[in-house]
Amino acid sequence: MRRLTFILGYVVLFVFGSITDGLSNTIIVGGNIINKTWTAAGSPYDVQGDITVPVGAFLTIDAGTAVRFEPTDSQASGVDPSRVELIVNGTLTINSSPASPIIMGPEVGQSQSSWYGIIIHNGGRVEANSQTYLDGSLFLQNGSVFSVSLKDSGDNGKISLTGNLSIAGSLFLDIGGLSAQPNSPITLFDLAASSAVSGSFAGLPEGAKLVSGPFKFTISYHGGNGNEVVLNPPHSPKANPGLFLLLD
Repeated sequence: MRRLTFILGYVVLFVFGSITDGLSNTIIVGGNIINKTWTAAGSPYDVQGDITVPVGAFLTIDAGTAVRFEPTDSQASGVDPSRVELIVNGTLTINSSPASPIIMGPEVGQSQSSWYGIIIHNGGRVEANSQTYLDGSLFLQNGSVFSVSLKDSGDNGKISLTGNLSIAGSLFLDIGGLSAQPNSPITLFDLAASSAVSGSFAGLPEGAKLVSGPFKFTISYHGGNGNEVVLNPPHSPKANPGLFLLLD
């Protein structure tokens, strides 16, 4: 079922891209993005060059927003001067919703490899509040933070990717939406079959046990269909008994 949902998500990506292609685009040439909110009304946002959220600044992307990255980098900068990057040194907040997911990816007609991806640098933070479709790669570098919202409804801050996922930062669980211990695995990242997960969250190797408030989990980087990063409840067959790491 998760794989079906993932595939359907990218059908949505194709259709959404086709629909918005006739609307007025918001052009983002590149450079610093300081304390901005991107909305569905302004979609699609066409990013022509590397953009950076500086230290202390934020970029919030609201539900229903589409962000498209051009296949050439007008800034000719970053890790790859030929491809566009979203670089986060401050805070990137993804305010998606089940009815209106956020969709981020290449320009219509281009492959996911035509842009570099999202890089969360040391000190940077990404906050995921609901389902998001990322037709590209995500790099959580050492010293970065991935904050994910967990809810009783199951509408968690899952990110589905077609590209690769590199993890070296820390994990923060926002448990404000939970009232009881979840009984089934929670997916944080769902990757395409051709994609790969590398690394792990700081202090959380495969099978590590963690506690956030009254809730206990173990983490797997090969959960679900084998290409998902998941939190397993303590009673799961994959969750071995033992001490739990307190996750602040």
